[in-house]
Amino acid sequence: IIYGNTTTKHSFWNGSSIPSVNQGEILKRNKQNETFLDTNSATDWIQLKKYHIGQSLFIPEQMKIEGSITPFTSPDTSFSVVSTLLENTDSEILLNAYEFTSSEITNDLIDALHRNVSVSLLVEGSPVGGMSEKQLFLLNKLHHHGAEIQLLKGDTLNHVFKRYRFTHAKYAILDQETIIILSGNFAPTGIPSDNTFGNREWGVAIKNETLATWYSSVFYTDWNPSQKDTQKFQPNPVFEEQDYFVIDEEYYGYYKPILNQSETMTENITVTPILSPDNSLPAIYDLISQANATIYIQQLYMYPNWTNQQNPLIPLLINKSNQGLDIRILLNYNPWYDSTNIHNNQTKTLLESHGIQVKYIYTNWSIFQNVHNKGIVIDNKSVLISSINWNENSFLNNREIGIIINHSEIAQFYSTVFLSDWQLSEPSRYNDTIDQNQTQQIIELNANTIYITALFIMTFIVVARDWRKRSWP
Repeated sequence: IIYGNTTTKHSFWNGSSIPSVNQGEILKRNKQNETFLDTNSATDWIQLKKYHIGQSLFIPEQMKIEGSITPFTSPDTSFSVVSTLLENTDSEILLNAYEFTSSEITNDLIDALHRNVSVSLLVEGSPVGGMSEKQLFLLNKLHHHGAEIQLLKGDTLNHVFKRYRFTHAKYAILDQETIIILSGNFAPTGIPSDNTFGNREWGVAIKNETLATWYSSVFYTDWNPSQKDTQKFQPNPVFEEQDYFVIDEEYYGYYKPILNQSETMTENITVTPILSPDNSLPAIYDLISQANATIYIQQLYMYPNWTNQQNPLIPLLINKSNQGLDIRILLNYNPWYDSTNIHNNQTKTLLESHGIQVKYIYTNWSIFQNVHNKGIVIDNKSVLISSINWNENSFLNNREIGIIINHSEIAQFYSTVFLSDWQLSEPSRYNDTIDQNQTQQIIELNANTIYITALFIMTFIVVARDWRKRSWP
């Protein structure tokens, strides 16, 4: 083979060399019909998916199971479902989080620890913007009460390369028999204790030992302490439990819950576990390909293009629209999210030009903090609940978790919520595509309030730290 930055020509090689890959990346030869390609060219090796040292190679398959299923949404019932399940756990809690800032869920885990329940948390060690002080405080608190906590974190200076760009999955496994899968973070907006406030999220809890055991194997593979990118959480004495951080949160909003109680049903269902980067792209591609009548998608954002090609799901949706399917897409629009707004605008314009209905839910006026969901309903028969955003990282580089459930009643639960969100009215002062000038005006209107709030918080922290350093008689 010819690899790297070279223009040398050889009779045994066709075309340009195989492009160099980053440190920690693995090149794998492509297959076609289970046979390795052998054209003596870079085509044999170049592929969309990237492999990294230590990544899992799970091959999830459809499972036919009988279980107790509780579908739920945020802000409506996510907290009551998750909190109740944690309260009733007897022996073990395994929890994977990208962001962990919920003081209420923290208290549920501490209560479980006091019942001699084993609690293990795997947390992203380098989230965008870094860990908040609140998260560090809550992890410190959990560690103090006996939780085992590991961070997924790289260290390129010491040649420690993360298996995944981020562990962005949000799930919990209880007593090796129940799996909870969420689109939302373990945060006040993702699992709000006041159901008039928060993000639009989807979640599901399924009680079935076979399924829970399967997801447990994923958790323990990622948790593996022998991997260089897993680091044991080191408590910081600055974040002592008693008085460093006063949590006096009161969140409320104007959302009127569609339902105040989630129902649990015992059913025979067919499910497909979804993992990024292992199988998420082909599995979700196949899910959409099977649609015959309707496709409902609710997403935080959708990127039209990836690094070297178009997002492969975009032409698939266009093809389905050309077949006459009813395709409806709800996207988040937050004026603070400049980059994702640009991508969403591009996607919206492209899809609408092919007859696909795309709507924004603007955070400026909506009843949600954000539309943070990552869900799909197909033909009112199948539903995807997941942590997977529609960008390249989520499908190909992150650790993400999801599940496809084939069951009409469960799928219709989520489509009912989707169609309710679809009917949300937009004030006439907003166009359906906000331009950058409007975005800047909105940002400026809010800037003073945010600046004053930030100044107050910073002053409080400085005063609190100074107070702690003093010697008191």
